[in-house]
Amino acid sequence: MKHLNKLIIALSILVGYYSYSQSTVYVKTNQFGRGILKMRGSETYVITPEHLLKDYYGPITVHGKGSVRARAELLKTYIGDLAVLRFPEAQSLNATKWQLDKNYSAIIENIFEGFIELREEDGSASKVAVTITGVDVQYISIRPKDYREKFYQGMSGSSLFVDYQGKKVFLGMLQSIADDENGSVIRADEMEKILGSFFNPVKAKKSSAVITDKNMTREVDDFRFNLININKSADKVTFEFEVTSLKKDREIFLSNRDIRLYENNGLEYNPNTITIGNKSYRYVDYNLVEGTAVPMKLVFTGVSSSAEFASLLTVGFSANNIKNSFEYKDLYFGDNKEDVGETGKWSKEELGFKFELDDINKTGTEVVITFTATSLNRDKPIFLSNNDIFLYDDLGSEYKPYNISVANKSYRYVEHNLIQDVRVPLILSFKDVASSTKGISLLKVGFSDKKNKGVFQIRNLSFAEKAANATKTQTAVTNVTNTTSKPVSSSNCSDIYFYRKMSMLEYDAPVYLYNHGELIAKLEPGMRFKTTVCDPDRSYVFSVRTNPDEIALVNSKPVIEMGKKYYLKINCNAGISSIKLMDTKKGKKDIANNSKFKRSLTDLTLNEY
Repeated sequence: MKHLNKLIIALSILVGYYSYSQSTVYVKTNQFGRGILKMRGSETYVITPEHLLKDYYGPITVHGKGSVRARAELLKTYIGDLAVLRFPEAQSLNATKWQLDKNYSAIIENIFEGFIELREEDGSASKVAVTITGVDVQYISIRPKDYREKFYQGMSGSSLFVDYQGKKVFLGMLQSIADDENGSVIRADEMEKILGSFFNPVKAKKSSAVITDKNMTREVDDFRFNLININKSADKVTFEFEVTSLKKDREIFLSNRDIRLYENNGLEYNPNTITIGNKSYRYVDYNLVEGTAVPMKLVFTGVSSSAEFASLLTVGFSANNIKNSFEYKDLYFGDNKEDVGETGKWSKEELGFKFELDDINKTGTEVVITFTATSLNRDKPIFLSNNDIFLYDDLGSEYKPYNISVANKSYRYVEHNLIQDVRVPLILSFKDVASSTKGISLLKVGFSDKKNKGVFQIRNLSFAEKAANATKTQTAVTNVTNTTSKPVSSSNCSDIYFYRKMSMLEYDAPVYLYNHGELIAKLEPGMRFKTTVCDPDRSYVFSVRTNPDEIALVNSKPVIEMGKKYYLKINCNAGISSIKLMDTKKGKKDIANNSKFKRSLTDLTLNEY
């Protein structure tokens, strides 16, 4: 019995050791390598070297422990030769929720031996003991501990582990082999910096912005650019920076031709206005004084209403005729669902003030919105002006308040001293609001405490609802078709597919897809999209252009019958684009032919009409 208890304890330790360790996989493309599983939320992804996917557009197979295999597709690539794969269908490859070991820095400074774990195609795993021969801020150099062991092609993506205080600790991923005796491993903390915006998105507490890139500062050519806020209002997106010359007075030049925003639908934009200090235009030349932070804004207009975040923002600039650039990835434009306090009402805390929504009332063409405002930490003044407050109704029209009331003060602009912890009425009154308006898409309220500026915003409020119902469960007003409260089944919704296959006849130029004249997607050869619609009364007028400035002819006006699938094929032959509604059988076959596509099937939202 005594021996049995020891065996149970030993097995428990062993099970715990492996159940909380990272899971490695075998990755097969037109070559093979390895990878590691990692979870984001409830979904499992694969991290693997990007070079395994270079110039490869075919199926990717991932093999895990116990001969479990699944099909994967490329989701994103990153600097540092890293790629993230996702599983398009339900699969049985499971990952544990792991993070960088909290003692990572201490471990890497004191460990000189470890092991590479190799997952094989049949699901088995083997180890190669290694000696750590060097460490820098990004990479770990290793070589086999046994001179009879050799590194070989196909080991890329293998995980470097070390046994530390009874734990199996992930140190990094093998990326390259100089020869059969020397390998280079990207450090796990460096991977965390590069992939952190994807696996661990964080919210920056700045106005309404939601920023997932942890490091907001870029230093290039002795200039520092600090991203401090992002705001999306209707079709306008504004990025606010502070730019500083670090070593001497210098001139900086920016042009809208060198700045690009790529949003989550794949659409590309250049800024309409660049502002540095007191200069604004499509291009700006500005002299920066050493050490002085100067406000800088990039304003993009005409951005799709369904855009939720910037997949990539790249900013080019020049100084002394030398060109440079910097970029950000995964920058969210703002949270569509605002905070809900303990009372169940919408509330927001900003600049030491707390704002609570009490009531929304529409009478004829007048809208009155009532809040309470409280100073939380001390007695302090609050200042509001109608120039900083905007209401956008569900028809897209913009209004400013004709009157602002704080306690017993009322006018177009109001300054009032708030006493700590005393709740004071704040009332915004709007007139000449369209009688057909049913709700508010966005209410944006700017204010200040005379020293600092703040802003809060609320989305998607119905005039038929009281403020207590303006909770976090309200859905965002997007270009996805609205549904009723009853469950939506496949019988009262339809899937529409848009696709552009790769072929020898296809031009490389992108084709722009429109619905009722509004841009909804940009398609390059090898791209495919799917949208789901559930409103039988909606109409669709799809057209395509090879140039956004040209006048497009209407190419397709499909009548959508709920419960059916529709396939629209897009071509660009000899520079002339076209769109064609395909036979269901043919379209289904086309969309499933992965060899004709370099991108996975991507969800697309349509504009309201």
